[in-house]
Amino acid sequence: MRTLAQKLSLSPGELLLEIGREPEALNLVGLPGRSGANLARFGGWQVKWAALKASASPLALMDQILEDIDYRSYIDDGSEEGADRWENVMELRRIAFEAQDKGLEGFLEQVALVSDQDTLEATTKVPTMLTLHAAKGLEFPVVFHPWLERRHIAA
Repeated sequence: MRTLAQKLSLSPGELLLEIGREPEALNLVGLPGRSGANLARFGGWQVKWAALKASASPLALMDQILEDIDYRSYIDDGSEEGADRWENVMELRRIAFEAQDKGLEGFLEQVALVSDQDTLEATTKVPTMLTLHAAKGLEFPVVFHPWLERRHIAA
């Protein structure tokens, strides 16, 4: 797809949106068959969601995406872990419900920046443990980087 996009002087994302707007263009650009049909469907969703984000609440957009891609059947395999994964999605949905007045951008900023550490009082004198990924871009006066190692000892 990247090679095809380069030939057409488009980014892969622009090509995907073009295919989503005009699925019959697949035959013109040489992406027939199953992979082309999947790209057309995904591109169609992208076009639909882009149009929806301008007028819909974060909750409505999230619900539409979850429905379109049938995400629940993908992550909830009937196991306890699957139920936990779906429960996490429902927690994100609850946050989207609470952020309806903030718009999509405000909602995304909230979920990207808010963490458990944000709920601690500034005067609380306790160590905070977080992943390096969560810490990037944050400034702390003191940082300890513990090395955790798991060893297997043969019995």
